[in-house]
Amino acid sequence: MSRKLLLLMLLALLLGTLNLASRVEKVEASGTIYIRSDGSVDPPTAPIQRDGDLYTLIGNVYASIEIQRSNTILDGAGYMIFPEWAISLRSTQAINNITIKNTEIRAAWTAIYLANASNCNIYGNSMTNNHSGIELYVQSNNNNIYGNNITNSTYVGIQFSESNNNTVSGNNITNNEYGISLSGSSNIISGNVLSDNKYNFDVSGDLSSYSIDTSNLVNSKPVYYLMNQKNLVITPATYPQVGYLALINCINITVEDLTLTNNGQGLLLANTNSSKIINNQIENNVLGVFLINSSNNSIYHNNFINNALSASIDQYSIEGPWANVWDDGYPSGGNYWSDYLGNHANHDGIGDISYVIDANNIDHYPLMGMFSEFNVSVPYDKTENVTLINNSTVSNLRLLIWLSSPYEGLQPGQPFIQFYASGENGSVGFCRLMIPKTVLNSSSYTVLVDSQPVNAAMLPISNSTHAYLYFTYTHSAHEVIVTVPEFPLLALPLFIIAALLTVTVFERKRRKLSRATCAF
Repeated sequence: MSRKLLLLMLLALLLGTLNLASRVEKVEASGTIYIRSDGSVDPPTAPIQRDGDLYTLIGNVYASIEIQRSNTILDGAGYMIFPEWAISLRSTQAINNITIKNTEIRAAWTAIYLANASNCNIYGNSMTNNHSGIELYVQSNNNNIYGNNITNSTYVGIQFSESNNNTVSGNNITNNEYGISLSGSSNIISGNVLSDNKYNFDVSGDLSSYSIDTSNLVNSKPVYYLMNQKNLVITPATYPQVGYLALINCINITVEDLTLTNNGQGLLLANTNSSKIINNQIENNVLGVFLINSSNNSIYHNNFINNALSASIDQYSIEGPWANVWDDGYPSGGNYWSDYLGNHANHDGIGDISYVIDANNIDHYPLMGMFSEFNVSVPYDKTENVTLINNSTVSNLRLLIWLSSPYEGLQPGQPFIQFYASGENGSVGFCRLMIPKTVLNSSSYTVLVDSQPVNAAMLPISNSTHAYLYFTYTHSAHEVIVTVPEFPLLALPLFIIAALLTVTVFERKRRKLSRATCAF
């Protein structure tokens, strides 16, 4: 055999050996790396450096890491892990006191998995594009999960199952199907920032055992998770910003004038009874309102706009005399549902057919337009409500007095109601206006839209105390004025004196516009 041929054969053998080594290393990396109970790293070639209880990554890992040893610190040192199960804490015996920090985990089924692991600290990790971020199962108790970034999970950011007394704080949880899923008891959820999750929280089990405080932010607003409360009034005056509201085991709560938007659920009532949910704007949620085992509540004059599902009631909410009520009778009406398909042939602003949530929960008088209510003060320190049902955006309703009239049929000194309405240019706008006769007392009224009179029908539902007007207009931005066509001159001085001694321009009340598991 020639020397040249021998050299070629030796070179081929060397290249084959190198390729085999490369293939062996790749197969080994795609398996599981163990930190054994005796402290050893298996296989010893894994890119993990040990210094006592501290195990530090010294390169990217394309394998799962399973920790079977208590009193262990795993420091990712910023390296990335790309496994099916990135880091799991499980052993034939319970393990305790594990720290996992500074890892970056991508494209795993579960980024960090705890089973029967307690007193662990998981912090400073980044988890992106996984099926699940952090999962705690089978009595994984007393763990502290904080300061992690969990994004783009196809299922859940953080999930508990049969795990208790854990603290979840200061995590950024964004764009997951579910942000935090809780099952167990006495878990503390504080200071987390949740945004753009389909459901920010998924809760099951004993709802009253959770601690979810207002330091949690949903869409930059605090979460109010109120438990065991009685006789509360919740309005923008008492709760200036609300990202999410849940009432658990509550009695006689009034929720009024809130705007609840862009959430998994707009509002949750669980084991909550004899409460009133009125004049709220519940908009762009996956589920507008969810009731669990909650009865004898009154829910009306709310605007349910563009929710994927407007309302859902579990099978435990009572029917019969203790059933929930979804309207205030006729002609006051129920709620505005943007997915309602009915009409109002008599132009009274109330739908001709009911809005059915289920067989036991029916809005018998759904509104054909959004509901707005304004406080108007009249002489002698009396306050009245002026309400509107319309398909416009309404603002700045006020009671004023003419100093000079833009319309020759009206007299200086006459009282009038003024507001502004706008909508999509060219579309038809309508308004049903309810005026207490203590505000403007007449058997007929003049309605001006941009100083031009329009036909306004006095509806048959008008009575000795309230006038109901219905009129239409073509949408753009309009000034609307309602006044009486005649004003007795002898009454003028007394009315002007009384009106000037009171405030004639008044603030509008803000228009508002699961299983035994619930998600919000």
